[in-house]
Amino acid sequence: MKVQSTTANFSIPGIYFSGRWAQTEHGLYTTNLGAQLYTQVTQAQQVELSFSTKAQVEGVFIAYQVDFGKFQRANLAQMPLTITLPDLNSHILRVVYSGNTPADNVWKRHGGLYFDYLKVSPNAQLTPIKPAGPALSFIGDSITAGSWVHGKTAGQDYCAEGNFAALTANELNMEDIRIAYPGAGLVKPGSGGVPTASEFLEKIDAEHSWSVQPSEYVVINLGTPDRKANEIEFRAAWELFLQKVQLLYPQTPKLVMIPFSQRHAQVIREETVEYPGFQLLETADWDLTYTDGMHPDAASSPKIAHKLVAALKQLHN
Repeated sequence: MKVQSTTANFSIPGIYFSGRWAQTEHGLYTTNLGAQLYTQVTQAQQVELSFSTKAQVEGVFIAYQVDFGKFQRANLAQMPLTITLPDLNSHILRVVYSGNTPADNVWKRHGGLYFDYLKVSPNAQLTPIKPAGPALSFIGDSITAGSWVHGKTAGQDYCAEGNFAALTANELNMEDIRIAYPGAGLVKPGSGGVPTASEFLEKIDAEHSWSVQPSEYVVINLGTPDRKANEIEFRAAWELFLQKVQLLYPQTPKLVMIPFSQRHAQVIREETVEYPGFQLLETADWDLTYTDGMHPDAASSPKIAHKLVAALKQLHN
């Protein structure tokens, strides 16, 4: 991935926080798997890093990489975390909110991820950096968030840094803006107290609003959690959702992926074509494999990303 220098976007010097974060009275907070931070570290042998949560710390995971090498993972029981750098030269540190559990009440009980601190030696320098390209926004459920990529153990087997959304953004050198929550659909609220998609678009939790980030594209993958919704109620909710997305991203090309489960596929097709600026992406013949019959596994994540990158590039043609 290519990066560029930028400015700190919160009151924490030297760090760029990517994705959906809110400044709360308890500190900087996110409820979205896939939220990240970036910094370039110079003249430091080690970095000490700490995050916290009101949820059970063993089930909340971060992933980190140095110079875009292999991701390492740690749960919050291992905080503070000491990261040793290869030398005193400049190195890029990237940290991703990687996993949590359905029991974590991220919306009302502070069960998401708090950034506590990042410490280096006094003579070290931190420079905020970000992906070189524009933002790419993903709106979805657990599949987009990165749940159950490696197996059936919540938190441990989530992989927000390696699912199709992350891989797509990486390949395009774009900033990954994840607006996705496990269990959340158009009719069905999500786990952890999260409301439906139309409600969570402009909020990070029950108390903190969020203004959408201008994006090159918006990718939508919703509908699978709404398996119990009848066609009438799903159609009404889907139409309301499309109207809201159009208001929030009026000039942005929007790509709607038919859910891999094909849940409510015909309704999604019929309603989506009525709205300008939205394109459909069929997924029925993608030959994917799953960890649980519903969530694409690690082997399928790059397959999805490859097809999605091609479809996004086609939007400009």
